[in-house]
Amino acid sequence: MQRINFKNAVLYKDMMVRAKRSNMSILMFILNLLLSIVAVIIVLSLNLSLSSFQSPSGAILPWFFISVIIFESAMICLVVPPASAGSISGEREHQTLDVLLTTNMTPLEIILGKYFSCLIYIGLLLLSTLPMVSIVFIYGSISFIQILALYGTLAIVAMYLASFGIYFSTICKKSSTATILSYLAIWVLIFGTISITAIGSVIVMIRNDAMNYEIYTLHTARAWSRDPFFFLLYLNPAATVVDVVGRLIGFDFGSDVFGGMDYILYNLGDNIQKTNFFIKFWTPISIILQLAVTFSVLTAAAKILDPTTHKKAKSSGR
Repeated sequence: MQRINFKNAVLYKDMMVRAKRSNMSILMFILNLLLSIVAVIIVLSLNLSLSSFQSPSGAILPWFFISVIIFESAMICLVVPPASAGSISGEREHQTLDVLLTTNMTPLEIILGKYFSCLIYIGLLLLSTLPMVSIVFIYGSISFIQILALYGTLAIVAMYLASFGIYFSTICKKSSTATILSYLAIWVLIFGTISITAIGSVIVMIRNDAMNYEIYTLHTARAWSRDPFFFLLYLNPAATVVDVVGRLIGFDFGSDVFGGMDYILYNLGDNIQKTNFFIKFWTPISIILQLAVTFSVLTAAAKILDPTTHKKAKSSGR
């Protein structure tokens, strides 16, 4: 087993380089400016909707916080690929990768150094938005524990998505190609899983409708269930965020309140109940699976980066 040096020189070097660049401060400014615009709109709408004798509505501020979470989730999806996809391919383009591989650091240590450098960068962007998000404390509609849980979920989503950027950066020679593939991977994880789930559900419904007589009258065939397709969404980071937000805050639609993935699957599934173990604990199960995928992807990237792996492959092919 490879020994991991926690005093990672790659991490230290990358953080020093990022700190000297102005793009982080500019991105923080733009991000908080956009959040400020959202905050002003929400607060003005709150004040205009209330008379001088009314108390602040408890429904508007949660919607403000939900809007912030959606905004920051989109920010992660946009920022993570360029922040991570140039990690290894950038070293290759600057012809410094071979020098880096000749050091005492193992390929896994190099991968982890690049990976955590990207995570710290994303983490600083998220932390910069906390002062704006703290507006909700004025009215006491959102607790600190809820904010901590939601920011923790966003951090895990960033870890999950950044691993793919590191992997594509390892296998691609150009950072531009790695960035495009990273965006494509995010699209597949979010919209691809939803599309496969929807298409699979439609196919099952068409099949059951076509064999309605055999299933319900003759009892010579069994109805197919759409339920297994929905569990593909465990790999969807957007579904994890939706479940956490729904369970902690909820979406109040007036006549109905959305509570998370259990609400969606209970209404769309065939036999799924809200008390189902895999639905009740959707968030922890999805987080465990996504972290397992993250570990596997980073391990695969380290093996690809290891020059001894290629030597063994060449020697075995002779």
